[in-house]
Amino acid sequence: MAETDRVALMTLLIAKTYLVVVSTSDAEGAFRIFGVLNDRGLDLSPSDILKSRVIGAISEEQNAEYTEKWESAEQDLDREYFSTLFLHLRTIIIKDRARDRLLKEFESTIPPRYLPRHPESFVDQELNPYADAYIEMRGQQLLGHVRSR
Repeated sequence: MAETDRVALMTLLIAKTYLVVVSTSDAEGAFRIFGVLNDRGLDLSPSDILKSRVIGAISEEQNAEYTEKWESAEQDLDREYFSTLFLHLRTIIIKDRARDRLLKEFESTIPPRYLPRHPESFVDQELNPYADAYIEMRGQQLLGHVRSR
């Protein structure tokens, strides 16, 4: 970026940008506040919050690798279906129907082997394989048939 463009960008940021610090006692409150404050752009989804928790628990050495894995699955499925994947994952792992909001249930009922002690296992053994299966299933639905197994 040219120096004049950098100066113009900094001038814009200084003149038109505000930094707001908000704190809450729990993640649920933070999610609600973000939804209220985020009146532009894409809404924050439960999968965005789970991503921050899972990827944030991964070591710095592996962080970029697992961020790429997560974002690749999200891109391949599309944002809407990626969020839906977490509803299915919750049901598959817990083997029971949903009783509360996804984020709250995911964090309170998912066995400890998944989050946050072993976030790499969650990405490698749950998220990516089920994302691949969901992509395949969606592809078959789009073709007008579902393969029997």
